[in-house]
Amino acid sequence: MNRPYLIPVIFLIIATLQTALSPFLQFDKIHPDWIVVIVLAVSLLKPISETLIWAFWGGLILDMFSDTPFGMFMVSMLIMAYLANFWQGRIRNSFIFPIILTLPYTVLFNTTVLLLLQIFGYQVAWQETINRVIFPAGIFNLLIMVVVYPSMVMMQK
Repeated sequence: MNRPYLIPVIFLIIATLQTALSPFLQFDKIHPDWIVVIVLAVSLLKPISETLIWAFWGGLILDMFSDTPFGMFMVSMLIMAYLANFWQGRIRNSFIFPIILTLPYTVLFNTTVLLLLQIFGYQVAWQETINRVIFPAGIFNLLIMVVVYPSMVMMQK
């Protein structure tokens, strides 16, 4: 991105919309994680230097909108983006593969969040959270990646 100062503004707008609209865009109390999906798409399309900037700001904004220990989302987002960036340049001509990758990287992000919560002393119901929240959120994110990834590919051209 030629204007990196716009990244936090973009994420502030997205986080505000996600917070305001999630009661209307949820299914069984699960809502899409727009910031996670956008950072994942950037991770698959951009070099690591740009990916980590997007991940930092995305995680920071999520931390600001959350009542969990500060930095938890930023660390989780940076880990997810760093690992997902492995595929950058390897899947450029694929439409399906980046969408399929959304599920495991959503699981990775949310599992890292849960692990950090447990480290900070929170009680975590692992099996219930994975079955009732993380996997459904991964499916939801997969569905919105169908729109986000091709849009970001088009913007990159």
